[in-house]
Amino acid sequence: MGWSGVQNGELLKRASAEFDCFLTVDRNLQFQQSVSGLTIGVVVVHAQGNDFASLHPLMPKVQAALEDLKRGQVANVRS
Repeated sequence: MGWSGVQNGELLKRASAEFDCFLTVDRNLQFQQSVSGLTIGVVVVHAQGNDFASLHPLMPKVQAALEDLKRGQVANVRS
């Protein structure tokens, strides 16, 4: 996609033009960026790490969050 090095605000703007959801493990994103005006929802996954073993058990909760996620909304998924 050629987005390497793109920072949070611009990254969210680009993602909102292409996708319905932005999934991240960056817990600070919701405090650093405003998503209320974007056409994308954000899911913040609170895991011990960003590796498969840490994230995989949380995927049912992520899926549930995605089903209810609305544009401009941040959903937090915790273990």
